[in-house]
Amino acid sequence: MAYDIGARIGIEGEKAFNNSIKAVNAQIKALGAEMTAVTASFLKNADSQQSLAAKNEVLNRSIEVTRSKTEILNKEIASQKEKLDSLGQALDKAAKKSGENSDEALKAQNAYNSQAKKVNDLAAQLNKAEAELASMTNAVEENSRAMEGSGQSMDELADGGKRAGDSMEDAGKAGLSF
Repeated sequence: MAYDIGARIGIEGEKAFNNSIKAVNAQIKALGAEMTAVTASFLKNADSQQSLAAKNEVLNRSIEVTRSKTEILNKEIASQKEKLDSLGQALDKAAKKSGENSDEALKAQNAYNSQAKKVNDLAAQLNKAEAELASMTNAVEENSRAMEGSGQSMDELADGGKRAGDSMEDAGKAGLSF
C-alpha cells in the first residue's frame, strides 16, 4: 500500500513538473519562431548591425528561458534523487525482511529501477538544455564580435571620409579644383 501513496504523490508532483516544462518548451518554441522571423526579415542584410542586434535580443531572451528550464530540471532531479534514495532504502528493507526474491522485494526493485530511469531521463534533458544554452551563448558572443567589427568598419569608413573631406578642404584652400 505504501507504493500506491508514493505513486500518487509522484504523479501529482510529476504533473506540476511536466506543466512547468511544457510552458518553458512553448516559450522556447515561440522564441525559435521569432528568431526565424527576424532572420527572414533581414535576409538581404543578415550581417547588418540591426540584424545582429535583433538576433541578440531574441537569443538573450532564449538564454533566460533556457536557464529557467535548467533550474526547473535541477530542482526536479534533486527531488527525484531523494525519491530514488528512499526507494533504495525501501528495497533494502524489503530484501532483508522478505528475501531478495520475494514479491515485495521485486516490487521495490521495479519501483527503484523506474525511478532510476526517471533520474537518468531528467539528467539527459538537463544535458541537452545546457548544450543549447552554451550554443546560444556562443551565438550571442559571435554576433557581438561581428557587431563590434562592423562598428569598427563603419568608424574606419567615417574616418576615411573625414580624411578625404579634410584633403578636399585643404586642396580647396590651396586653390586646387576637383
